[in-house]
Amino acid sequence: MYEAPKTKPKDKDGWLNYLDPPSYDAQSVSGVFPGTASPEAAVVHYLASRVRGDKRYRETLSASCDRRCASKLEDHDQWTFLAFRLVGKKEYAPGKLWVKVWFQIEYEGQRDDGEDDFEVLEEAGAYRILYVPT
Repeated sequence: MYEAPKTKPKDKDGWLNYLDPPSYDAQSVSGVFPGTASPEAAVVHYLASRVRGDKRYRETLSASCDRRCASKLEDHDQWTFLAFRLVGKKEYAPGKLWVKVWFQIEYEGQRDDGEDDFEVLEEAGAYRILYVPT
């Protein structure tokens, strides 16, 4: 079972930032399939799949993934994911969270990195990704 990193107390904006979250890259994701039991597990599962280049990320997607989400998934299909780590999380409604990550990608021969948020919601006892960042 996946164990989320410990968090610091909430900051003034309501974010819980992770203490010493692990970093993941192509060498460290080979056996990483944490499932959807927590918001963090769903996001790590999604990104580990993208770094590996397999299709297991689909296991984490919400049935409510709409056209906007589908468009962003098409963007992700064009990227090579290189590395990532969790940064923090913030609940904005009951069962709905943003999970902030840092990730590094390569696109059209250029490397880029930065932080962005995944939107995650609880559905039928599991956490599913509703929206992916771009």
